[in-house]
Amino acid sequence: MAEDKQQLKKKCKEEKKRLDAELERMKQKKVDLEQAEQSAVLQQIDQEFDEEHNKLLEQRKLVAVENRNINIVQRKIENCPSKIEITQFHKRLVELFDNMNLKAEENRKYINLYNTVQETKRLFG
Repeated sequence: MAEDKQQLKKKCKEEKKRLDAELERMKQKKVDLEQAEQSAVLQQIDQEFDEEHNKLLEQRKLVAVENRNINIVQRKIENCPSKIEITQFHKRLVELFDNMNLKAEENRKYINLYNTVQETKRLFG
């Protein structure tokens, strides 16, 4: 009976060692799984961040293109003359047209005079 008691104690100690080892292995497995889960979560977060960052960069590119287009249109608008400038251009054109008419009328008078002088010369000559 004492021998059975010792064998039982020995078996219990071995079983306790085996269970302690199993417990340690399970704890390590749990830690590894938690680290793997955290790593997976961090990778997912990194991936989502990269995706969002790429979207942001694309949006910034689109905004830059739109800003360039806006600047081009603004320059075109600024290059258009205002109503005041158009009025001044019109007045100047009318003045030039009137001056051209005066010069043309003056030239016609001189041509008529020249023709008259030539006709007179031909008749007297």
